[in-house]
Amino acid sequence: MFARENACTPGTPFPAARHVDAEAFASYRAFPFRMPLAQHVADAVNAAALFGVGAGAVIGALDRLRRGALRAARR
Repeated sequence: MFARENACTPGTPFPAARHVDAEAFASYRAFPFRMPLAQHVADAVNAAALFGVGAGAVIGALDRLRRGALRAARR
């Protein structure tokens, strides 16, 4: 997991001093680690894209409802 940022190489075992972190990792629980800047940027881009898609869906739905109300009023 992010070898350079966490001062290790892939496959490096946890040192004995970090046995609590090793147990957490093996048990699929959270433990402290560092993420690279590129991962933070990718997370931000992903969040912005999800927001944009959600906002577009809401705007599209509201526009569709508005157009339906206008058609009903014309009848």
